[in-house]
Amino acid sequence: MLKETAKLISDNIPAFVIGTNLIEGHWLQETQDRCVLISEPVGGTGNFYVKDFAEKIFQIFSRSTTYYTARADIQTIYDWLHGAAGWDMPQVDGGPLYRLNTAEAIQLPSYIGEDQLKRFLFSFNIRCFITKRTGS
Repeated sequence: MLKETAKLISDNIPAFVIGTNLIEGHWLQETQDRCVLISEPVGGTGNFYVKDFAEKIFQIFSRSTTYYTARADIQTIYDWLHGAAGWDMPQVDGGPLYRLNTAEAIQLPSYIGEDQLKRFLFSFNIRCFITKRTGS
């Protein structure tokens, strides 16, 4: 669901391009200065009764050489993703089809400091309720 969520963001916010300034999973220090990362720090939970349902938690980071650029990037993602509901997610690499039932931020974007290269970092966590779907 990580790749599908990243593609959903990239498809709907053209400023973020996967592999360029939208990174999936983890980033390296040498990744460009201004970028956004979507990661899976704690996974989520399944549902015993509805096997095709998952509560997935993602952590979104932004970084930039300026505080306000990193802040604006994270706010753009937050504003677009928090409160999303009923969206069919794009299929990636012939994998399963998913529906984003709802996306609920766990907290507001927060400044978390600077990395080793003095780039400013912001982050927020979001809980996405996702089900597998059939059809196209």
